[in-house]
Amino acid sequence: MRSTLSGILCAAALASALSCGQKFELPPQPDAGRIPTPGTYNLDKVWQIHHPTDLALQGSYLYVIEEVMVPGLPDSSARRVGAYLSRQKNPRRPSFVTDYEDLIRPVLICVAKKEATYIFVADAGDSTIKRYHFTGGPPVLTFRDPLWTTSVHCPDNLDSLCWPPPTEFTGLAADNDLNVYLSDAVKDSIYKYDSQGNRVRAISSYGSGQGYVIDPHGLAFAGGALWVADTGKNWVQRLRPDATNLAFSEHDPIGFNEAHQVLEPRDVATTPSGQSGFVAQTGNDRIMRFQATGAPEDTVYSPEKRETMVDPPIRGPRYVAADDSLVFVSDSANSRVVVLRLSKS
Repeated sequence: MRSTLSGILCAAALASALSCGQKFELPPQPDAGRIPTPGTYNLDKVWQIHHPTDLALQGSYLYVIEEVMVPGLPDSSARRVGAYLSRQKNPRRPSFVTDYEDLIRPVLICVAKKEATYIFVADAGDSTIKRYHFTGGPPVLTFRDPLWTTSVHCPDNLDSLCWPPPTEFTGLAADNDLNVYLSDAVKDSIYKYDSQGNRVRAISSYGSGQGYVIDPHGLAFAGGALWVADTGKNWVQRLRPDATNLAFSEHDPIGFNEAHQVLEPRDVATTPSGQSGFVAQTGNDRIMRFQATGAPEDTVYSPEKRETMVDPPIRGPRYVAADDSLVFVSDSANSRVVVLRLSKS
């Protein structure tokens, strides 16, 4: 009897201690009734974020370009970069990260780590690339290339005859030396810039073969290779970052094999090692994981996959971020970020 009473008192004391100002958060749980399938990706959580677009993942932090309402102007909105703790069940901002200042119209974002973690943002509002310390504040570096803003004469105001057309930022990546890689789908080109914003070389230009690109979009840098969503050819290539129009030739591009085709790839993310890549296939509403060799590893998301079904389904996924076990997908049309987790077997 005394032993039972002692147990009850201990349990009561523990409950009281836990309720006295100390908060313990449970890990994210799947929806009630949904049992994760080991060895594949399962729906982990859904974050409500207003019209998210590009996103980047680094360690415990997810960075998202999102829409915000302008105070005092109820019918007007602007875009900003938001930082979130990636492992939380609901979107939660780290308290020490302030606003990323001086942004006008951010369209692309990426992350690189050297002596510190830096956030790179392509700002279409003033045709610049801006680099920030991950804690926010003003940019530590801003640069633009005259190539992006060069104006040309248009005979008789016929815009269709203007060349080159204005630059369109469509893909952004950075490496651990803080070199920046930028794709321009309008000019069918990819450029490399050093850590001070000086143009180093063209990485790729228009062409149908490997090493060349048509309508390039999302970029990712990992394992010494620059991955590019070569949208116009329905490929994902791994390009050499210190050469021009040269791909890693030991493997075919992802999607080159007819048995493993991809449809309208618009973004790519990689595991930290660069051994696997995640391809957002806008043309068939899928996120696929591939080995660097081009071999498929898993369907991360599709509207028909039971483990990843959301209502409504994600249509035309355009932006993806990932690490070894988590994949984040922007669903701007439904103002949400869908998070998928690899369930260990």
